[in-house]
Amino acid sequence: FIQSHEVPMFDVALVFKAGSRYAAPGLANFTGQSTLLGSKFQNKEQVNAKLNHSGSELNTIINPNSLIFSVRSLADTSVETVNELFNSAVFTSVFPSQEIRSQRASIISDITFDQTQPEAIAQQALYKLLFPSSPKFYSPINGYADTLENFHTSDLQIFHNKMLAQPGTSILIIGDLSEEKAKSIAN
Repeated sequence: FIQSHEVPMFDVALVFKAGSRYAAPGLANFTGQSTLLGSKFQNKEQVNAKLNHSGSELNTIINPNSLIFSVRSLADTSVETVNELFNSAVFTSVFPSQEIRSQRASIISDITFDQTQPEAIAQQALYKLLFPSSPKFYSPINGYADTLENFHTSDLQIFHNKMLAQPGTSILIIGDLSEEKAKSIAN
């Protein structure tokens, strides 16, 4: 917890040790992006309406080591609202089929674009040179178009459940809120 009163906002992040190094190429990213597409109790539009109504923003960050879900909220947002946003978006995800197809197409489009970018090509070549026997070290976070096509909803659900069940998840809270409110959110 880092308290900062400079801006009337705060961030809460759940950091899972579930990045791209811990899964098939692209699975962590696909799962992380798809987690926010709807829940058991609310569809994506309802979750987004709650975010907008509370002045909050939900993000997913995927890197080789971590899968991070973060909520940025106005300082006066209640603990209950923050917890409800995480529950609606992260903990009760259902991975709706139509939304998954659209998400897959979006990621494949990103992959196709990255394959034309000199810096992405150079980075891929460098990692292959540095880690020739460890493909997870040089697999792109988005994965590959052909492997992405082979992931099914069940693959996303299994990875998501495994991610949520693992020990060692970190909760980072930064911003304009009291220590008491930060502890309440963390609990």
